[in-house]
Amino acid sequence: MQKVDEKVLRLYKHLQEHEFIRDDVASLLAITPRQLSRLLKQWEREGLLHYQVGVGRGVLSEIKFVKNIEHLFVAYVVNHIKEYTFEEIIGILSMPLHQVSKELIISVFNAQLVVHNDVGEAEEGANYVDYIYRIPDDLDPLLHSDMSKDTIIYNIMDRLYEVNHDLHFTSNIVSHETLHDNKFTMYLHHDIVFSDGTLLSAQQVVDCLERFRTIQITKVN
Repeated sequence: MQKVDEKVLRLYKHLQEHEFIRDDVASLLAITPRQLSRLLKQWEREGLLHYQVGVGRGVLSEIKFVKNIEHLFVAYVVNHIKEYTFEEIIGILSMPLHQVSKELIISVFNAQLVVHNDVGEAEEGANYVDYIYRIPDDLDPLLHSDMSKDTIIYNIMDRLYEVNHDLHFTSNIVSHETLHDNKFTMYLHHDIVFSDGTLLSAQQVVDCLERFRTIQITKVN
């Protein structure tokens, strides 16, 4: 898997909102314009971009990316997560990455991952990383999904209930339930927080259940 230079990632994100101006980009990357020219030619040889030098007064150089640099960068980090220290991960999270990319890196770094053998038993000491071939635009579990989106949702989101093959229900959100006069009541744990530190409220759970009840889910053949 191709390792992507952090500088080309910063360039990729910068050019999503700005025109290519050599001196500005060189300053952004903390290098000289001459070093920038050499790097652009190197990245072109690596198949990451096309670089056309502007010739003549007023003719600007042009850069066209042929690959999604953020996807390549995140995929490499995720698939080599064991090689990074905590400090290195903090540095990566300070880079101009999409929030979904950051959440994926955090979840994979923090998770204790195990490999299951053919009979479903966990092999202690083994690790695996799911390959993410794209970063989805949204993480709404009720909208159309694919393998990459499902993998991210599975790793970074909790569910109201988990159920195993024996139909045994467990929950990290619900403390206990009561059933009285055909009225089912769930009692939530009081310390459930989102990644930004805000507490989960009962009303938010009600809103999610109501949306799940009323949303029209499109089946893809």
